[in-house]
Amino acid sequence: MAKIIAKTINCFNLNGFTFCNECDSCVSFNKKNNPDIIEMDAASNNGVEEIRKIRDSINLMPSISKYKVYIIDEVHMLSTEAFNALLKTLEEPPAHVIFILATTEFYKIPETIISRCQCFNFERISDTEIVNKLKYIVDCENINIDAKVLNLIAKYSDGGMRDSISMLDKLVSYSDKITVDDYYTLKGIVNDECLKSLASYIFNCDISNILILLTELENSGKDVVILLESFMEYLKSCLVAEDNGSFNSIYNLIIELNDLDILLKKSSNKKIIFEVGIIEIVNKLFKNKTNVCVDVNNGNLSVKKEDVVSSNNDADVVKDVVESYKVCYNKDVRINNAFALADKSLLNDLRIKWVLFSKVVSDSKNSLFISYLLDSTLRVAGKYELILSVKYDSILKNVDNNISDIESVFNDIMNSNYKLVFVNDSDWDKLKNDYIKKTRNGIVYSYIEEDAKVDDNEVSSCDTMNNNSEVLATSLFGDDIVELK
Repeated sequence: MAKIIAKTINCFNLNGFTFCNECDSCVSFNKKNNPDIIEMDAASNNGVEEIRKIRDSINLMPSISKYKVYIIDEVHMLSTEAFNALLKTLEEPPAHVIFILATTEFYKIPETIISRCQCFNFERISDTEIVNKLKYIVDCENINIDAKVLNLIAKYSDGGMRDSISMLDKLVSYSDKITVDDYYTLKGIVNDECLKSLASYIFNCDISNILILLTELENSGKDVVILLESFMEYLKSCLVAEDNGSFNSIYNLIIELNDLDILLKKSSNKKIIFEVGIIEIVNKLFKNKTNVCVDVNNGNLSVKKEDVVSSNNDADVVKDVVESYKVCYNKDVRINNAFALADKSLLNDLRIKWVLFSKVVSDSKNSLFISYLLDSTLRVAGKYELILSVKYDSILKNVDNNISDIESVFNDIMNSNYKLVFVNDSDWDKLKNDYIKKTRNGIVYSYIEEDAKVDDNEVSSCDTMNNNSEVLATSLFGDDIVELK
C-alpha cells in the first residue's frame, strides 16, 4: 500500500486517484527502478546511522518524480536514538520530501512521532471477501480444490489477503486435488475429531488420555501453539451454539486457555508448559465438578452437571508429570544467600554492565526476557545470587513463571552463572529494613543450600558483631540507611 501511495502522488497525469502508467515516474516505478522512491527495512536497519543518511540526502531534489518518498517498513523496530534522529527530520521536512512509515505494531511508535503523522489504520479483510477472491483465483487457474478448504484458509488467515493467497499457492504445489486433510497437514493443525476428543478428556478430567493424545499430536509434528489456538477456535464455535447450562464452563475454559497461550509464546520449552498447563486447568475448573458429552456434528458441547471421581491412576499421572517438570526456585533461600555474601563492589560492576541488555534487546529472540531485566532494579549482588525488584505484581508473576529462561538469558549475556530472585518494590523495602535491623543487632546471615527450608533461627546465627554491624549495613546501602526503632 505504501508503494501504491508513492506511485500515485508522483504521477504527473493523475486522473482522480488513478495513475496513468505512462509518465516517466510511473514507468520507472513499474520497472522497479524509480530513484525517488527509497525503501528502508527498519527491522534490519534500525540504527541512528541509517536515519542520519536519510537526513543528509533529503535536501536533494527529486530526479524524475514530484516528490522524494521515503518508505520505512517495520518502523517500530527503530532504536530510541534512531527515532530521535527521525523526529528532527519530521519536524521540518523539505517540501519535496514525504515519509511513509509502515508498522504492524502501532503502539510501539513514540507519541512524538505519531503526533507529526497522518495515521491510517487498515482493518482486516472479512472472511467472505477472502473466500470470494480465492474462488476467483481458483476459477481462473482451474484449481481442483474442496470448497471447504477455501473457508478454512480464510478462517485462519486472520483477515490477511496476502497470507490467504500464499497458503493457496502452497496447497497447489502440495496436491493436484486439494482436500481438507491436505490443508490440515500442511498448516500443521488438527481436525475436529481430535479437538472433540481433547475437549471430552478435559471436561471429564481424563488426564491419562489427555497426555496420550497430546503426545501423539506432538510426535506427528503438530505445533503446540497452533494446536492450542485451533482448540480455542473450536471451543468458540461450540460456545456460539451452546445453551446457558454449558456456556459458563466453556467460557471459563477459553479464558484459561488464552492465558496459557500467552505463556506458551514466551516459553522456550513449549511442550512441557503446554502439558502441565492443561493439567492445571483441568484440576482448577473441572475436577469433581462436571461431565461432558460432545456432539462434533453440530459443534455443541453439552455439559452435564454430574460428579466425576477421577481414578487414582489419573492422580498419580498428574503428580508424576507436575513433579518431573517442577522448577526449583526457593525465593527465601536465594534472598538469604544474596544477603549472606553481598558485595557492594560487585553490585556496582553489574549495574555498569546493565547497559548490555539495552544493546541486544531489539535484535534478540529473547527480547521479552531481556525486557523483564530492563524493567527491574538490581538491589543486592551476592557471590552466587542476585536480588532484583520490579514495580508491579503482574510483572513479578510473569517473571516467576519464566525464571529459568530469564536466568539463562542473563547469564549468557553477562557470561556469568548467577541465580536470580525477583521481588516487588514494596517487598524489597521490607527486606532491606529487615536486613538493616538484623545486622545492627549483631545477626550474621549464613549461606545455606537452596533445597533447604528457611527459618530465621537456622539461617541467621546470633554471633556478636556489634562493632561491625553498622559498617556492614552502611557499606551495602550507603549512609542514608533507614532508621529503625
